[in-house]
Amino acid sequence: MFIPLPIFVNSIILTIFRLTLTAALGAALSISSKFGDEQVNSIRWIQEGGFLGMLKSLLPSRKAPRSVKAAMVFVFLASLVANHLDKGLSKLITPATTLGKPDYVVTETPMFFKANFIDTFSEWSTSIRVGDGIVDAMVSIMNDTRNIVNAESGRLYTPRTSPYEIGCNQLVIQFMNTSTDWVSLHNDGCMNLSFVLGTDAAVYFDIAATQFVKRAPGRWSVVIPRSSDLNFQQMDIYPGVSDGNSMFFGGLIGAYKPITLVDGIAVTPRTVATECFSSSGGFWIISSTSVLFSMTTVKQFRNSTSAIFEEYGELLQAMESSVSNITFPSMPVAIVELKVVNTTVDSLICYSGNSTTVGEIALSCVYSSIYIIITKPLDTNPIISDAGEGRYLPYPDLYLSNVAMTIDHIPTILNRTRLPISFTDMKATSSAASGYLASISPSVYMDWNQFTLYSLFDTMDIVNGFEIPTWLFVFLIATIVLCFAFWGAVKYKMDEGYMGSLHKNIAMVISARKGWHKPMLMRFNANPLTFEDYPIVPGIHVVLSEDNSSSSPLNTEAQQAMNNNFEL
Repeated sequence: MFIPLPIFVNSIILTIFRLTLTAALGAALSISSKFGDEQVNSIRWIQEGGFLGMLKSLLPSRKAPRSVKAAMVFVFLASLVANHLDKGLSKLITPATTLGKPDYVVTETPMFFKANFIDTFSEWSTSIRVGDGIVDAMVSIMNDTRNIVNAESGRLYTPRTSPYEIGCNQLVIQFMNTSTDWVSLHNDGCMNLSFVLGTDAAVYFDIAATQFVKRAPGRWSVVIPRSSDLNFQQMDIYPGVSDGNSMFFGGLIGAYKPITLVDGIAVTPRTVATECFSSSGGFWIISSTSVLFSMTTVKQFRNSTSAIFEEYGELLQAMESSVSNITFPSMPVAIVELKVVNTTVDSLICYSGNSTTVGEIALSCVYSSIYIIITKPLDTNPIISDAGEGRYLPYPDLYLSNVAMTIDHIPTILNRTRLPISFTDMKATSSAASGYLASISPSVYMDWNQFTLYSLFDTMDIVNGFEIPTWLFVFLIATIVLCFAFWGAVKYKMDEGYMGSLHKNIAMVISARKGWHKPMLMRFNANPLTFEDYPIVPGIHVVLSEDNSSSSPLNTEAQQAMNNNFEL
């Protein structure tokens, strides 16, 4: 049972439980002192002095009747239970949290990005271990309160997700250069997926000279020569989606610089998830998970890739055959192996260049698993539309992309050896990233004119409290109510002399004789034993000492003399 109250309330409840239980025990002793043995009232007074006082009084009382000693032992044990039961029960109560009433909020976040061929959002990047959940990482990026303006502490922000329908599930594969020359591998699709090969110094690939072979349904081998003999510096690869009217680019999946070639992985594997709101009213989502690697000689292709990847798959085998049998021209050449199933694309692109070893050909390669979602037109989310004052428009430029999220995958190291990467995991990562981004796209809007990102979050406040077993809660409340009612009834019916302490009984008598309105603190003298100069035991000279105080606490004669002296 969850109680949505601060944890100190738990301590208050247990304290009240202990006090009412102790009060009920005292009330029971009051009844016994009135109707029971004459010495029971002494037991009640001794009990009020604490456990040590009860032990000191019990041990010397050998002459007391057995029933009285049994009552003393019972009172001692009952007092132990009444005063310490709450401490044992507190172990069953633990601090806990729960989620409060659901609500929503639209946040406005200033977004700074590098305006270039690809526009990159600030703060939307993170790193995870290989094999960790990509969706969890994307959620953590979105609901990171450092990226939410005026985020309230203790509030949970969850991006709102919406259902969507697939509008296209068949792609036409194209290759382009940055001069917009292009070549299609086939024409049986509803959307175009273009691999845009960009280079430095405005040097383009000779797209018109592209050679491609269809190996099987959805399988192609492609060779694209370079159109310039300028020194090989860099090649960038961007996947882009177009419908014939507009194009949307995904994130960079490769950047080759052979002057820094190494044998193995060149950079950390990365997932880039991008989205675009198209003029047709639907969303275009591109997610790619890529591994960029290189080798100083083509002779090391199998050894290098076998150490990087868990499986030596179809595309790796085909690329090994291609680079082993091709006669490389003097200028760099791009060699591509593709496999397409609906909107899932596996690509292996290698770019040749001169090796640091004389007479050898070096390779820079990128293996990418790309997953694309093209949704049917969706109704504008009215909450987002209102927040953006109706500026729910597609991106303003023809070639403009939004890198929504960039997630690096930190390789796992075991016994100083990097564990290989699974193609299956790469596909699952890209698929999950696209699916999640498509589901939140209607709840996210970038106002390019205002440089403001609007995000719709479902919110719930985190409520602190404590967890208590239902039976224990009922037991505590019932015990408190019953004990308090019992104590109140006894106090109402019982004479004050049987309810008050020894000090109060003496103070009542002295107050009546001195004319005090109420009993109050009194002056005490230990030698002789007096309160307000009245002797406690008249006719007996008593000096309070260690010996006298413990010799006979149940002295009936002294108690009777005191009662006679103060009798009203």
